[in-house]
Amino acid sequence: MEAAPVSCSSSIVLICAVLACPLTARADIDVPDPDAWLTAHGVKNPPHDLHDPCCCVEITIGSPAEHALRCRDGQDIGDGQSAPIAIRDVIRVVRATKVVTVLDVWTELENMDNPPGSPPVIKLELMLDGSGRTFTAADPGDSRNRCDSLRKPTAQDTRSDRIYREWIDRICAGRGTYRWRGGRFQR
Repeated sequence: MEAAPVSCSSSIVLICAVLACPLTARADIDVPDPDAWLTAHGVKNPPHDLHDPCCCVEITIGSPAEHALRCRDGQDIGDGQSAPIAIRDVIRVVRATKVVTVLDVWTELENMDNPPGSPPVIKLELMLDGSGRTFTAADPGDSRNRCDSLRKPTAQDTRSDRIYREWIDRICAGRGTYRWRGGRFQR
């Protein structure tokens, strides 16, 4: 079952409050208004469902180098019992006035029911190398679960347990190296 995207509402504010939007590196430029960034880069009518406006930065990627918008998008994947949010890192560029996604990787599962400051359920770290042509998604091991040491599912697992496990598996499957090929990042 595919979850509906989170709309720009109070859910977004909660996501940002919990995540503290960890994308910014020294060379990254905060982008407080992604629509304005897209418009400034040639998109005439930016689609408003492409980004979580709290967590976007401009980065330089590819060869030849081009400016890109890196955002963290959240989706509510709740089952009515809890408030889990799945987060993905999405990198988009503008080409011929069109928004083009060049990387889309699920990187985090967070439960909004947990106290502020709690570690995420699972979180990958997405790192861009100095050339702008290679991303690495790795499990640094600082979340409540680690990709390499997950417990086996059991018959006693609840529906919530199964949903969590499916998302953890999806996120862990995103680990690896993504190289710039054919105008986008590929494994």
